[in-house]
Amino acid sequence: MGPKSLAAKQDVIQQRIYEIARKNKITTVNCDAIPDGVSDCSTYLKTSPRVAWVLKEPYDDFKEDGKTPKGGGWLLYEGFTGKSKDWEKNTTWQRIIYTMYGLRNRMHYQDMDYIRDKPEMGDVMKETVILNLSKMPAGTTSNYTFARNYEKFWAQILKEQIELYNPEVIIFGNTFDACWPLFVPKDAEPLRIPEEGKCFINLYQNNGRLLLDAYHPGLRSNVEFYVNSIIDTIIKYYK
Repeated sequence: MGPKSLAAKQDVIQQRIYEIARKNKITTVNCDAIPDGVSDCSTYLKTSPRVAWVLKEPYDDFKEDGKTPKGGGWLLYEGFTGKSKDWEKNTTWQRIIYTMYGLRNRMHYQDMDYIRDKPEMGDVMKETVILNLSKMPAGTTSNYTFARNYEKFWAQILKEQIELYNPEVIIFGNTFDACWPLFVPKDAEPLRIPEEGKCFINLYQNNGRLLLDAYHPGLRSNVEFYVNSIIDTIIKYYK
């Protein structure tokens, strides 16, 4: 598949996300869907390995109560590829950037510049697929509703997205438990637990694809350990 075909099919799925949200009245006057995917289809197809991250749900803004989500109606990757550069104040995006930049350049966290000193490091986000289980704005921390919304509205969409992007490595940010039937057989055994500590839960290989059941990149723990563990595991196990 070429980049134009990928972009066209991605656009179809993104429009379906809006349609599902509006048809099922998930969308409200103050809240619309936030479709996801990849910004630069051409560069993504040239990367090796092709990587997708599967996170829980996006967030945008809140009503005056500071709790009720509002916003949406824009593409997820506009938050880190447009003028707003949302990653500058988002620790989740920052850890993904460090991880992907290190993977692409065979560097460890301690050998990289800080993103604030070298903002062009953030360009790796353009070639990285970022998907959420739920496509609706939520809080900055997730609760059980994201899994309920995923199962009810978005599971088929996620399946189609994975088939479309065909990533060779998928990094699950504390989301594997919610969607594992799409990726491994029921009796699948983990390849191994890659590292002791708060980074990985399990590691799987299935049909040539590497699946990293990891904690969420926003985890409040050692950034160096998180980033380096993922980089080293992909380099070691990806064939």
